[in-house]
Amino acid sequence: ARLEQEIGGDTTFLGADGDAIRQAASDLAATYPQMGRAQMTAFVRTLWQSRIHELRAVGIELLATRAELLEPADLDFLEKLLKDSEADELASRLAGDVLGALVVKNKKLWRDLRRLANASNEALQRAAVRACRLPLLHDDTAFARFEELSTPLIAAADATLQRAIDELLAAAAAVHSDAVRALAEKHGRVVKIKAKSKPKAK
Repeated sequence: ARLEQEIGGDTTFLGADGDAIRQAASDLAATYPQMGRAQMTAFVRTLWQSRIHELRAVGIELLATRAELLEPADLDFLEKLLKDSEADELASRLAGDVLGALVVKNKKLWRDLRRLANASNEALQRAAVRACRLPLLHDDTAFARFEELSTPLIAAADATLQRAIDELLAAAAAVHSDAVRALAEKHGRVVKIKAKSKPKAK
């Protein structure tokens, strides 16, 4: 019900829970292991056009499961989904686990993340931040890129964007703890950094 209130508009809800959605996507991926990039994106486009929340969610889960099939040319497709994503939880999954996986494979897409961060569309700004999580966890030299991208957003009024920045910093601390602390201190942000667990004594 909370999600329906958040979205409103002309999106239809069937009432399926997250587990059912993930299972449906997993079943699809298992049933069509030979599904290629063009088939997958066409299928997700069809699910998206249904304007049924759960079918859209299945589409995003499928993209996340098969993100390795995507190529830089698919960025325009992902951007259109992000602009049209009324549910922030879908946009979050799409940015963090689909767009982020694409950037891990294609570092030249960092410039596109900067472009999204500079967009006037708040959903795209949030996506730019969330898409940095996987690249930061996979590349110990990437923090400077994230800092350049996020600095103009740190004073933005969008509370959801600020939460996304803090969540990203907390996740990135696993690889970039010193840089995260320095950035948080510089901008007066409180970031909950998990203490590294000590290796168990043998």
